[in-house]
Amino acid sequence: MMNESLIQSKISEFDRNGVILLKEAFTQSDIELLISGLPPTEELGKDFYCLKQNSDNYLCRIMHFHRYASQETLRLMGHPQINSIVSQLCGESFILTADMMIFKHQNCNARIPWHQDFVDNLNIDRIITIGIYLDDSYSNDGGVRFIRGSHKERQNICKFEHKNGHLNDLITLNVEAGDIVIHDPMIVHSSEIMLDQKLRRTLYYEFRSERDVKFRASWPESFLENRKKLYKLAQKAYIEKLPRQDFNKTILQCYESKLPIIPPNYCSCL
Repeated sequence: MMNESLIQSKISEFDRNGVILLKEAFTQSDIELLISGLPPTEELGKDFYCLKQNSDNYLCRIMHFHRYASQETLRLMGHPQINSIVSQLCGESFILTADMMIFKHQNCNARIPWHQDFVDNLNIDRIITIGIYLDDSYSNDGGVRFIRGSHKERQNICKFEHKNGHLNDLITLNVEAGDIVIHDPMIVHSSEIMLDQKLRRTLYYEFRSERDVKFRASWPESFLENRKKLYKLAQKAYIEKLPRQDFNKTILQCYESKLPIIPPNYCSCL
């Protein structure tokens, strides 16, 4: 398990490069608990996105993950490790603004093109995306790749997309289950197809400062209150098991408010 001083030493690296890798952030038992609480996928809801290939559907993304997953998975969000990381990068008053799980399958050869998750021109405080890896990820088998320092402004993504693999300032990472990768949503990143590994799952959390959320006039006030309630619920779930009926009612309330769609920045040629 990492400690606070290690996180602090990485902050300048994050600001400079736009991405950091933290090894052994969570134990194997933490990851197993998360895997055991994954939602059933027999009846896919509107927040479940699939890719179709050769007449087969492959689940690739679950938005609003904790709305569907078991109560036990919420313990990970409320883990002191998350609190320590986010408070150092975003300040003590922070808000979880997104939670989703991404699935990558061996038999679904979906390449993720170069992109920025979104472009933000306000630059109030740091915005971070924490990727918690449930499975290993290798740089030579479809692991995510980043362009160092590309998070500071809107990028012309086509210049990366058409480089045909010859890219300067490329960051590749070998990640093991239990590691986390923290990236600025504006850093340019992509991943190639996965040929050897059968399945890769990553849980993503996006965090911002409360000040950042309050500054955005188009975001409903109820979103801030509901997300505060969600994080408090996660912290409580870390300490004790909550009555199922109370948990189910509260978790639905936490996801009642929706945000305006913030489009990613992809190459216009695609």
